[in-house]
Amino acid sequence: MVRIMDLLTSLTGRGKKSLLRKGDSYYKSREYGRAIQCFKRVLELDPTSEEAYYGIGTSLNRLGMYDEAITNFDKALTLNPKSPLTLYRKGNSLFFLARYDEAIQCYDKALELDPQFSDVWYNKSTCYRHLGDADKAVLCEEEAEKALGHSFIGYRILKE
Repeated sequence: MVRIMDLLTSLTGRGKKSLLRKGDSYYKSREYGRAIQCFKRVLELDPTSEEAYYGIGTSLNRLGMYDEAITNFDKALTLNPKSPLTLYRKGNSLFFLARYDEAIQCYDKALELDPQFSDVWYNKSTCYRHLGDADKAVLCEEEAEKALGHSFIGYRILKE
């Protein structure tokens, strides 16, 4: 699949959309370093590409480079502050750094934009568990259940 994307990119030029698709393909193939290279090439063409900063952030997150991921998510959020997905991903990076209060702030912003984003509710509940606040964790789990429309316990089993 990735070789096909290489061929398509060479045939169609190094346009932004082509490079974004190629970076996404590398990401899905778990070739995060190559994905980052593609997304950086997009930024050479368009330094205001929210998608490229987001792609770099998600790739860095997968590599365990959470501080660098946060930097890229912040750049994406500067370009589009109303992206619940970017706020969610930034919150996840903060979570992995055990910065639970800051993660909750990101999750709250994401939920303001999309109150039905069940993964955000789930991760927010996990933050509260790490902070020792079981009551708030349970409330978040109940919201996740509402957003999912079914039992949160079954969802948790599927996620593990």
